[in-house]
Amino acid sequence: PHNGPGQIQQALESVDSRYGLTVANVAALATITTPFAGMQVWVTTPGDLYTYNGSAWVPSGYGAWIDYSSTITLSNITKGNGTIVAKYRRSDKTVDGRINFAAGSTTSFAAGALGFSLPITGVLYGSATSDCVGTAYADNNTSATHYAGAALMSSTTTVIMQVAPAVNVVTNTIPVTWTASNAHFSLFFTYEVP
Repeated sequence: PHNGPGQIQQALESVDSRYGLTVANVAALATITTPFAGMQVWVTTPGDLYTYNGSAWVPSGYGAWIDYSSTITLSNITKGNGTIVAKYRRSDKTVDGRINFAAGSTTSFAAGALGFSLPITGVLYGSATSDCVGTAYADNNTSATHYAGAALMSSTTTVIMQVAPAVNVVTNTIPVTWTASNAHFSLFFTYEVP
């Protein structure tokens, strides 16, 4: 059996003594009194290699996906008893993320676009809703129709969906009128952080 993070740690420790230091958690990095730029430390929880960039410790991206509490960012769509599962991982200035939203029986879709909060504030290039950062998928589970499209950053803190055939931002009626307990939405995205 493979132990990815453990094997990475062992390999790094055998190559260079800079990697021999291990701490229990991210807070323990503050106990290292004289870090130098390029110094790397294995952090047991969350199981990631951190690098000191000269002013701060940043994760190297070898760790596991981290859960975060993404919220629907527009007040006219209410999650109700629907479920949102959101995860991300970070490697230096790059964040990968995924969000799955399953509407529940008390989810309500009023007029407006469907957006979700990002785990970490990002860098927005171009104008809002034109910054494609990934893929999106939606279905209403009441027909055999599924909708593929793009995940777009609408601000430095929000990701929205644009799907075919309307090639428009997903709203309460685009590309179909969504129904509670049947609608499912998935987004996969990668973006830059400051």
